[in-house]
Amino acid sequence: WHTTLALFVAVATMFICIIKGVHSVGKVVYVTATLPYLLLTLLIIQGAMLPGAIKGVMFYIQPDFTKLALIQTWVEACIQVFSSLGPA
Repeated sequence: WHTTLALFVAVATMFICIIKGVHSVGKVVYVTATLPYLLLTLLIIQGAMLPGAIKGVMFYIQPDFTKLALIQTWVEACIQVFSSLGPA
């Protein structure tokens, strides 16, 4: 139900932009170009305020070089490389 409503809103927005012409599209671009940055900033702030956020950031920043000696690390890295290259 929610997906159908979102699709209807998207189609209605595109229809209105097409009917109004190029001038309205320029105004819509201001919103669509800045809104993702605003939402991303809000998500980063919200994520930084969660409990254990500092611990998670430190886990991300400080590498554990002992993991390089494990064969499973290299197997998973090879799987990622082959998945990125594709079957051909």
